Amino acid sequence: MCKVGWLEGDKLKDAFFHDSNGELIAGYSQNCWAIFHTKAEQARKSEITAVYNETFNSVYNAPQASHPKHTEGGANIDVVG
Repeated sequence: MCKVGWLEGDKLKDAFFHDSNGELIAGYSQNCWAIFHTKAEQARKSEITAVYNETFNSVYNAPQASHPKHTEGGANIDVVG
């Protein structure tokens, strides 16, 4: 659903787009578009970020390997565990 906020002559100055729940999802103003996350999308983004941060922190804070492990090409890399 689009709600036109302002026309100047036949030129669109701003418009706002809402989903079927009435949440703002996009807007156009001053020749620029903006995209907005719904509450559900923002909640999912927060969940994904929390999982990423937990995983990163567990690897970052893990004890370092006692010896380098090798790749198939023979290069030495340090890995966790």
